[in-house]
Amino acid sequence: MIRIILERMVLFALPFALFTAYVFVFHRRLQNPRPDTPWFWLTATGLVLVILSFFYVGLTDGESTRGVYVAPQYVDGKIIPADRCKEPAISVKGEVIDLWYSGKKKGFGGNIQGVFYPGGLPVWISDVLPGNVHDLAAARENVLPVLRNYTDEMPGLADCGYEGAGHGILTPVKKPKGVKELDINARTRNMLLSSARCLGERGFALLSQRWKTLQNVTASPSEIGPIARAALVLTLFEHKRLA
Repeated sequence: MIRIILERMVLFALPFALFTAYVFVFHRRLQNPRPDTPWFWLTATGLVLVILSFFYVGLTDGESTRGVYVAPQYVDGKIIPADRCKEPAISVKGEVIDLWYSGKKKGFGGNIQGVFYPGGLPVWISDVLPGNVHDLAAARENVLPVLRNYTDEMPGLADCGYEGAGHGILTPVKKPKGVKELDINARTRNMLLSSARCLGERGFALLSQRWKTLQNVTASPSEIGPIARAALVLTLFEHKRLA
């Protein structure tokens, strides 16, 4: 706070310092009559400089406007449908379940995670996990350990299912229980995140709609990962991202 006040005081005093230097150099040394001090114009100039400094801080948050803008990447997950492959497993509640059954999709399949360019083009696809694995758990196992090295300079955007992913992964604010409506700041933040994430949401559609094998995998669900990564390579080649 003290630094901010001192900066404004220096800006306000700058016109007076320049006028004093002008009088010293061009009048006292040359033995010319000393001009009257234009107090009004010096004060007005100092105030204008202070006001402009407030505008600069408001527009740039006080940070340098130089640099390279790094667009965020998008993290998303998808359940790839597959033919039933009975494989019993024990749930967290201690119940016997089918490992590849997804309660989210009410069907069998495998969970794959992806990272996408801002325009929605896929960058990277993870290996497959059973369909009963939640998106956040799948991301923590397959995506976040790698992505975490870059989130300081390249933030990641994700939907509400990734809440709690940690530093560098931005998700919308959920409405707390018992609260009818979020405050204006939270609603604005959610709107901005959704508008920025909308193009990235089409990433899996580029894969599954273009390559029909991902609409329903008839092979073992454990083969979904290699199939999805093969579709990724073909998609990048079609969009001229690979030579």
